[in-house]
Amino acid sequence: MSSMRGVRSTFRRGLGPARLCILAAALAATACYTVSVVDRKERLSATESATKELRAIVFEYTQEMFYAFPHVATRLGVHRHKLPNDEVVRLDRELPNFSEEVVAARVEAVRSYLVRLDRKVAIVALSLNDRADRRLVEDAMKAELAMWEDRQEHTQNPLFHAAALAESLYYPLAVDYAPEKERLADVLARLQWVPSFVDRAVRMTKAGSEAQFSAAAGVNRVTVEIVRTELGARIGEDAALKQSYEGMKGSVLDSLAKLQGFLDAGGKDRRTFRLGAEGYREEMALLWHGAAVPEEIASVAKKRVEELKREMYALAKPVYCEANETDRKICGPTKAEIAAAKKAEEDKARKEEAAAKKAEDKKQREEEAAAKKAEEEKRREEEAAAKKAEEEKKKAEEAKAKAKSEKLEKEYKNPYGDKPKPAPEKKEKGGVDNPYGALVRPASTALGAKQADAPAPSKKDGAAKKDEPAKKDEPAKKGGSDRTDGAAVDKVIGFVIGQISAQRPAGPGAEDRLAQAVGQARDRASEAGFLRPVEATTAVEAMPAMLAAMHQIFALMPVPPFEAKGGARLFVSRDAPTAQLTDLSREWMLAEAARYASPGMSEVLARAAAIEPQTRRAARAVFGDAAFVEGFGLYAALAVVGSANEDVEEIGAKLVAMALELRAAVELLVDVGLHAEGMSEADALALLERDAYCGSAYAQNRLALAKLAPGALATPFVGLERWRAIREQVAAASKDALDEKELHEAALAIGPVAFDDLVGILKGDPDAPPDVVEEAKAAPSATEPKFTFMGTE
Repeated sequence: MSSMRGVRSTFRRGLGPARLCILAAALAATACYTVSVVDRKERLSATESATKELRAIVFEYTQEMFYAFPHVATRLGVHRHKLPNDEVVRLDRELPNFSEEVVAARVEAVRSYLVRLDRKVAIVALSLNDRADRRLVEDAMKAELAMWEDRQEHTQNPLFHAAALAESLYYPLAVDYAPEKERLADVLARLQWVPSFVDRAVRMTKAGSEAQFSAAAGVNRVTVEIVRTELGARIGEDAALKQSYEGMKGSVLDSLAKLQGFLDAGGKDRRTFRLGAEGYREEMALLWHGAAVPEEIASVAKKRVEELKREMYALAKPVYCEANETDRKICGPTKAEIAAAKKAEEDKARKEEAAAKKAEDKKQREEEAAAKKAEEEKRREEEAAAKKAEEEKKKAEEAKAKAKSEKLEKEYKNPYGDKPKPAPEKKEKGGVDNPYGALVRPASTALGAKQADAPAPSKKDGAAKKDEPAKKDEPAKKGGSDRTDGAAVDKVIGFVIGQISAQRPAGPGAEDRLAQAVGQARDRASEAGFLRPVEATTAVEAMPAMLAAMHQIFALMPVPPFEAKGGARLFVSRDAPTAQLTDLSREWMLAEAARYASPGMSEVLARAAAIEPQTRRAARAVFGDAAFVEGFGLYAALAVVGSANEDVEEIGAKLVAMALELRAAVELLVDVGLHAEGMSEADALALLERDAYCGSAYAQNRLALAKLAPGALATPFVGLERWRAIREQVAAASKDALDEKELHEAALAIGPVAFDDLVGILKGDPDAPPDVVEEAKAAPSATEPKFTFMGTE
């Protein structure tokens, strides 16, 4: 049995020699088995070697990255680093060093890792999971090289330095990795390096775009406030910390003032923020891991914008006309006018029906009178004819009787003598003499009785029946105008999106409202079968000053993947007071809660933080596909608010879902246009305001983000399109009905890998080397490298 298992396994992998052996089994069974076993052992050895080397590279590269960017290490939950001489460095007390020699050494190290990957980690030898990790790490290395060598962020971007310094001082205050007193001590330890950091930043920054200088100046002002007020308030009366703080405060603030002056001046050498078509294409290939080509995804986005606007107009028009019924050009007559028109139509119909009935009744009466008159004329004619016939008969009988009498008189004498003749009997009117003394009516005189008993005369043939009154056209419905010109579409959709987004969850009580929305989003996702119920792991807090300086409405700080005590946080702006939320804005808040917290980006990253082994967790939680994470957030938001029924009251939810997708599609067009197509800033703002229906302030914010972080605006739409494609591909490959909840659960358990790798893992491509084979299970496995945490070395 074991030999047959080996042969079948080899056959499934499609190896040519094995197939030939199976076909010739009767002649050379022993030789076949030997070839398959030897070949399999070689493959298993290559797989184990490549896997071991890949995990070593991931561990070493990630650890060195944490050492080079200690503020990132603090954020991700890595607090110790062991140097080659076994010295342990406390990363939470270090600032990054972007000097020429350090950057050169970092570039050399990254290049060496790429060479090792190419030479020692063959893709064909890896399992599907390891292939996914390899792609993420390799693209991260290439992206880092592009940052140092192509874009030269350390010399051509002032925000690179200002943001690193602000994050270094902010993260220990925000991430709860240790008691606050200990974290404050870490911040103070970093403060001592601020003067040298600032001197180096000013010396090294040779140029930058206007947007970068402006953003860097804003971020540095936040750093000043952290040092000037936040630290002092948190330290309070702690003697040791206060003494250290007061001793450094003056010199640190002087250094920050120097940096502020440099940034406010804007530098002498300005450069464009645009990457250019080729540079943008290369940057997005690494960011999206080949999931989309800018030109092609822009074409998809344009088409989707047109489709969404048509769909939204049809849904939004009743909502618009409910509040703007006097806009006759779009909505037609008002409610009062519609009611009056309907009443007039009903009155007219009633009058016409009454007139028609009256005319019909008159016509019927005239016809009945004419028929009655004709019957009477006929009866009179028949009576006259009968009377004349009776009179003629009577005369004839009288003449006959007279003749008979005369004959008898001649033949016989009168027996009565001179006695008088008897008086003639009375005749009843209409009767005749009867020699026997009885009165007999002529048959013709019975006509009167027959006339009385006869039924009423029927209508003449061909007489028109009484028709129903003609149906009248119903009055024009509200919004009866079918006008769909661009101005009407923009006016209607713009109004509705304004209702959706104008009342943001800001101001007093914003955290409570958003926290409630997070719970509702989680429950609705569960009810819709989108994702299994999970505990709320995202705390909602007011927006810190540093994040507010970037003009963000929401900001997410996910669970640190290497620090169990850390939790996710969703920050909400409180810059402006909020009036009573509308139904549409409530749905908007629910959608954003689903997008950022549950079941969106926060949950994706929280699940990635639990992946084992830790090298895989590092690859996916640290270098994971941004389109996977942000795309799932948007995908989940649309599912949560778009799962509404067709009821009228649920139209608002569908409009919110469409508005989110429309905005994502337009923002992609802006991102691609600015960096790859030469779109002007004015045109970008116009596009955001016209087609995404953004307010001026929001459009300015999105434009600034596009200029500072190429790809940031485009990534959510790319991810949304790929998530939809994944669902369709898996459904097409599934023999049974697709259970979307199972699909989402399986995908999130895999973590944010590149979409092409996700498809392969979900389908379980049999041609790929397996993750675990029996021989590998039996063999002793290499020790998995471990990341060091707070309190461990």
